[in-house]
Amino acid sequence: PVCKNLFYGITPNCIKRGFISAEICKPYTDKIIEEANTELALTKAKPTSDETAYWSPSLDDAVLILSIMPADDRITAFHQQLITDEEYGNKVNSFIYLINNNVKFDKKHLERYLKVPANRITLYNRLLEINKQDAFPASFKNQKKLAEGDLCYTLEFDYELTNEKLDFLEVREINNQLYYLYRVWQNVNENISYLGVSGPHPKEEKTAFEQGAKTGLNWEKINKKLIDEQFNKIIE
Repeated sequence: PVCKNLFYGITPNCIKRGFISAEICKPYTDKIIEEANTELALTKAKPTSDETAYWSPSLDDAVLILSIMPADDRITAFHQQLITDEEYGNKVNSFIYLINNNVKFDKKHLERYLKVPANRITLYNRLLEINKQDAFPASFKNQKKLAEGDLCYTLEFDYELTNEKLDFLEVREINNQLYYLYRVWQNVNENISYLGVSGPHPKEEKTAFEQGAKTGLNWEKINKKLIDEQFNKIIE
């Protein structure tokens, strides 16, 4: 297990940094696919109450390796199947493989993936890396949709908050730049919510979306009377 974890953990970075060629993994294609499918089955076998259900570092690393290997019918079939799996959430590497290799797939799976706001930024940034941003669906390629994704992405990776419910409040303009304000619900049942902001974003939308330098959250419970003060604490 230690050797396997080292292989899956180290190999993607070695390939990306040019230390080794992705070709070196080709003889192990069937084994990597087998391991990925085994890990996927194991994650699904866990009870939904388990915090690690549907999540496995070894699975994610195996999928990543398969996404940067040279195109192969076996690998293509694996990724085409994985994007249809409604329980596995980290599909970005599969989409990148399929898009980068001009493989046709049902776009409804991509649309469903992008309904999770944070996924919009994950995919958008990866598409920028390979100069394939035109493949980003037009229905999500607008500043408001991406700003929502920007906030959710920041909440997940900077604040360790996931699956929070967001309510759009308003757009504020300061110095010809836009800030998108949201009510971020941490506990709807207990009526606990905070002010979240995505921005600044240019008033005139650019070709490429950039995440807001001030995007963040105010940890005080949202208060309509104090919202200006809470907003300023985020962007100051």
